[in-house]
Amino acid sequence: MNERVLIIGGGGREHSLAWKLAQSPHVDEITVAPGNAGTLGYENAPIEPTDVESLVQFALKREIDLTIVGPDEALAAGVVDAFRAERLPIFGPTKAAAKLESSKVFAYNFMQRHNIPTFFASSFVDFHSAKKYLRAKPWDEIVVKADGLAKGKGVEVPKSARKAERALYKNLVEKQFGTASETVLVQDRGEGPELSVFAICDGENAVILPFCRDYKRLKDGNKGPNTGGMGNYGSVNVDPELTKIIEQDIIRPTVEGMATEQQPYKGILYVGLMLTKEGPKVIEYNARFGDPECQALMLLIDEDIYPHLWQAAKGVLNTEPIKIRSGAAVTIALAAKGYPGTPRQQDEIYGLEMITKLAKYDIHVFHGATKHKGDRIITDGGRVLHIAAHAETLKKVRKKAYSVIGEHAIHFAGMQYRTDIGNSA
Repeated sequence: MNERVLIIGGGGREHSLAWKLAQSPHVDEITVAPGNAGTLGYENAPIEPTDVESLVQFALKREIDLTIVGPDEALAAGVVDAFRAERLPIFGPTKAAAKLESSKVFAYNFMQRHNIPTFFASSFVDFHSAKKYLRAKPWDEIVVKADGLAKGKGVEVPKSARKAERALYKNLVEKQFGTASETVLVQDRGEGPELSVFAICDGENAVILPFCRDYKRLKDGNKGPNTGGMGNYGSVNVDPELTKIIEQDIIRPTVEGMATEQQPYKGILYVGLMLTKEGPKVIEYNARFGDPECQALMLLIDEDIYPHLWQAAKGVLNTEPIKIRSGAAVTIALAAKGYPGTPRQQDEIYGLEMITKLAKYDIHVFHGATKHKGDRIITDGGRVLHIAAHAETLKKVRKKAYSVIGEHAIHFAGMQYRTDIGNSA
C-alpha cells in the first residue's frame, strides 16, 4: 500500500503522529497542516486547522487516503463533517460528537443521562446566580470550568472564596475565553490520583491504549497556573479489576450512549479520570489525542498504528488489544517564557543538532511551537518542544529524558519546564 496521510495541526502531538506513521509500511506520503519546524522532514501545508474548506480542497486534490485530526478547534469547526460530506476518510468525531469536549455542560448532562460516574455540577450563564450558589458551598470543595474550549486553561481550582468568585467573574462578566466563557460549570471537587485513558473508537467498539498520568500545572509540586500539559508518563500500572471497571462503567457506556443518541463516536476518546474512594469518576472528556500524552503513547505502542486508525475511521475496528512495549515512556514539555499567559517568541533554540544521535537511545524531540528563521529554529508560541523517551523503568527513562535538557544540551532563553514529571509515581 502507498497511502497518503494528512495530519491536521502543528504541535508536538502532530509531530509524534507523523513520526509514528512514517514507520508504517502502509504509508508513503505524510503532510502536516500547518506543521512546524520539526515536521518539515515530511511535508508542511500552510493551512490552519480551522480553515475547513482549504483542508477539504487539499485532500481532494492530493487524493489523501486518511486524514487524522489533531487539535480540538478543528473538530469544533466541523472538519470531520466536511470531509465526510466529500466521502474523504477521516479519523475523528463529528462536530456534534466532539461536544463531549467542546461543551462541559453537554458532557455533564450526557453522563447524567447514561449513568456514567462523575462529580455533581450546576451550570450558570448569570454571574449573580452563580455567586449566590457559590456562597452556599465551601470554596475548597468546587472547581469552576468554562463551558467551551479554552486550550486546557479553562479550569480554575480556587484557593480561596474570593478567588472562586473572581473565577466566575472572569468567565461570566469579562468573558476571558470569549464565547467559551458564556456558560460556566461549577463542579464538586474530588480527591484521588488522576488517570488519562485513551481509546480508539469506531462508533460501536473501543480499544483502550496504555494508561497515562499527566501534569497540568506549570510548576513542580503541581503549583502555578493550569496549562495545556507540562508532561506525562505511562504506562501507569492499574489493577485488572479497576481496568475492567473503567471499560465497563465508563468507556463502553460512553461509546454506546453516543450511538444511542445518533452521534456515533469515531476517533480518539480521551477520558480524564479521578480514582476516588468510591471508584473512578470522569473529570472531563477530550475528543482527540492529548498533547503531550500522545508523544509518550507513540513510544509505547509496539506495532503499526495506521491500520487501527484507518479501521476506526471506516467503522470496522479490530478489537484485539494493541501490542504495547514493556517499560515506561515520559514526555517533558519545554515552554517559552510567559507561558501559559503571553509567551515570548523568536528565541533561538540550541542543541537540536543532537536529535539524530538521541534517537539511537530512544530519546526523541517533538517540535511544538517552532519555526524557521533563516537557517535557525526559533520559538513560536507556548509549548515549544517535547522531549519524549522510553526505557526499561520509569526511573531510567526520567534520567534519560532530563539528561538532554539544559545549557549543556537542548535549551532556549527563558525556557520553563518541570523537573518532577514521573517523580511521584
